[in-house]
Amino acid sequence: QTTCTCRRKSRGKLDLFTTKDSYHPMAEYPPYQSHGRYVSPNSKPNPYSQVRS
Repeated sequence: QTTCTCRRKSRGKLDLFTTKDSYHPMAEYPPYQSHGRYVSPNSKPNPYSQVRS
């Protein structure tokens, strides 16, 4: 859940944090910034990223 905090404060630099949080697939997709904050609370960014892509 700490990811939710770092993601919100580092939307632009999510690349570095995403790779550490296993969100690297989302880093490749720019749209992740839009629904990224919505996915964090769900605690299931991986499945959502695949659906978006």
